[in-house]
Amino acid sequence: MKKNKITSYILITLPLFILLLVLWSNRCFNKPKIDEVIYTLSTKVGGTDPKIILGAIYTVLIPVIIFSIIYFIVSKYIKDEKIYKYLKIFGIIFIVFDLCFIDNNYELIKNIKLSLTRSNFIKDNYVKTSLDSVSFDNDKSNLIVIYSESMESSYMDKDNSGLYDKNYIPKLTELAKENTSFINKDGGAYPLDTASWTTAGIVSVTSGITIKPSIKDIFNRDSAYSYKNIVTLSDILKYNGYSTEFMLGSDVSFGAKEEYLKAHNIDVIYDLNYAKENNKVKEEDLYGWGIKDVDLFNLAKDELDMLSKKDNPFFLSILTVDTHAPSGTSYEECALQSEKDYFSAIRCSDQHIYEFIEYLKRKDYFDNTVIVILGDHLSMSSRIKKDNNRRIYNTIINSKRERNNISDREYANIDMFPTILYALGADIKEDKLGLGVNLYSDNKTLIEEYGYEKVNNELSSYSKFYNENIANVN
Repeated sequence: MKKNKITSYILITLPLFILLLVLWSNRCFNKPKIDEVIYTLSTKVGGTDPKIILGAIYTVLIPVIIFSIIYFIVSKYIKDEKIYKYLKIFGIIFIVFDLCFIDNNYELIKNIKLSLTRSNFIKDNYVKTSLDSVSFDNDKSNLIVIYSESMESSYMDKDNSGLYDKNYIPKLTELAKENTSFINKDGGAYPLDTASWTTAGIVSVTSGITIKPSIKDIFNRDSAYSYKNIVTLSDILKYNGYSTEFMLGSDVSFGAKEEYLKAHNIDVIYDLNYAKENNKVKEEDLYGWGIKDVDLFNLAKDELDMLSKKDNPFFLSILTVDTHAPSGTSYEECALQSEKDYFSAIRCSDQHIYEFIEYLKRKDYFDNTVIVILGDHLSMSSRIKKDNNRRIYNTIINSKRERNNISDREYANIDMFPTILYALGADIKEDKLGLGVNLYSDNKTLIEEYGYEKVNNELSSYSKFYNENIANVN
């Protein structure tokens, strides 16, 4: 009887745990892609906002513990062996229900089919980047890239290619209109399933590839995500004499960002731990993820003053976090009193980025600095309207290049890799790097050539070429 009691407990508790975990994940992250889930399980999650962890404990762990206590108390009084037989049958049914529920939420069957489908799409379209693929003249501009967490062009109003009656990012809309932006009538960059979380977004922008996690990676944590044998944006700029720095207000070890940045010639990684070690922040000024965006931008001002005094050009990346799902972080001075908290976080981020750009305009180095503002991926917050037309924001300030017809492009963040370099004044062989196409050129992007759905599916399919030549895994 003891064996049957334990077996019944496992058959019921395991699917219960999985069900609660999926429900919590959906509420916090709005049905994340299966690639995101696998990737998260494969990497370090230290530095996560405690509110998210507490939410998981209250929603998943505590109910399972309560159920376990009740189960073993009640089981002491069960004498009939048949009850455990019925419980085991119920457990098996529960597991089948879970599988159907997971498939409904994460398109499990579709993703399994894609992972088993051998594809040559990446092999046929990939252009290997080398340090000689890009050339600069002697007049090199500085580069600042602002990765705005979950920033979408969709937050604009309908008159500006957004999805809402109200414009939640009026300042970023203004910057897009005044400068170079590849936001068209349908919005900005298309979201790719294999670039739908922060690290994947950074990798796509800086290398022209996406991240393809596999179940094996869960047991081989972080080793597959440094991409040591490819050449990235920071590698190219470092080779051409740039100082390179990456700033973020959270712990850089989260999501294997540290492994990727260290593998690709980033001189200084200025994260929460770096700020603490160098007495740049006070504990009382920190919040969930770490340093607030408004404080991060103030720290970036000091770094820029230092970098601008050097004899060589600089490349500074800044990753914001205040608009991270599920609810974001807003501030009284910029919050929307009549709106839900997440939209207040969006409006505050819009204001803080704009104020930072206005500050930069007053600096001597501004005119010789190309500034790129872009979203890393679509928002995972369940507070955002569900719509297939959601797109990712981008704007390039002080671009050294011009193109008349930039409002008709269909593209993804992988195309920003060669585009940023070209905007910086570099010449690129064939206007292609990785899987990306220079958007200033007349070359078709993968999405323009094959269509969004096909590209998205092909990048999720199994690619021996990708594993051996890009990710360097077997």
